[in-house]
Amino acid sequence: MTRLGELDFPDRVSPALPAWAAQLLFAAICTLLPIVLRWAVDLFAFAADPFSLIYLGVLVATLFGRWQCGLLTLAASTLYAWYFVLPESRSFAFEIEGDGAKTVVNVLTLLGIVFLSEIFRRVARNAAAECSRQIADRELLLTEFDHRVRNNFANVTALLQLQLQRADNDVARDMLQAAIGRVEGIAQANRYLFIAGAGERICAHDYLNELCAALTEALFAGSPIELECDTAAEMISSDKAATIGLVVNELVTNAAKHAFPDGKSGRITVEFTRSEDCCRLAVADDGVGINGSKRPGSLGHRLMDALVQQLEGTLETRTGPDGTRVTLVFPAD
Repeated sequence: MTRLGELDFPDRVSPALPAWAAQLLFAAICTLLPIVLRWAVDLFAFAADPFSLIYLGVLVATLFGRWQCGLLTLAASTLYAWYFVLPESRSFAFEIEGDGAKTVVNVLTLLGIVFLSEIFRRVARNAAAECSRQIADRELLLTEFDHRVRNNFANVTALLQLQLQRADNDVARDMLQAAIGRVEGIAQANRYLFIAGAGERICAHDYLNELCAALTEALFAGSPIELECDTAAEMISSDKAATIGLVVNELVTNAAKHAFPDGKSGRITVEFTRSEDCCRLAVADDGVGINGSKRPGSLGHRLMDALVQQLEGTLETRTGPDGTRVTLVFPAD
């Protein structure tokens, strides 16, 4: 219905039919349908106005077939009503005094309908064309904006990696590595937000798999640690994607820093499932576990608390000598 104002029958059937043939065909349809309706009406209201249903046919013909089609429908319908419906039937003679004047008035009214309908049709099509042009311009600007944002993220990541190579102590390297991961997570979320649009829904499986691939390249290149992503093909709100991506980044980075000391090998798994009323995100490792209630890193802890609060969720940590599992549960949207 939203595109009804743009419907043009000659354009729709082109190039199968030339414009003139399409207009003749559509005029025939718009003439025959009122005749059929006229026949149905005559079954219970024979004395009804013979021209009443012609108005509808001429209006439809002009709006969706152009003014030429409207005039063809007007001529054919008027001649039919004049010859077959008005007394005297099967004759162009007028049996009832005043039918001639009535016919002239109806024809002039129909001409007015064709004129006004054609104006409306052109205004509607021009408005639709302008709207389409503005949408195309907007999409072009958004594409250019997205391209520049991606370049900016790439530049920031490159600068952080350059600083990481020059860092001369473990604390600085850890902080820079965490920053790189956070930038990668935000960049990945930004890409999906651009594709889906705010308020839309995206596939958690595709999103988290691509995010894990980016984290693997940023954190585990040449490392004996493996990062696996085991997620269901559930749909999540794109508005929550950035927050979920940052949570995954923080938990994976934390596990990479503390679960496998002294270059130990191991596996980190990201899991995502959804039930009817809640979503469950879990990051598990098979490392050495946590000594104490929390792993170090106050900035990361404060960030995690803010992210969990933003999702209106709860965070549970289970740890032991066989590894650590952190589970985030938050309401499904």
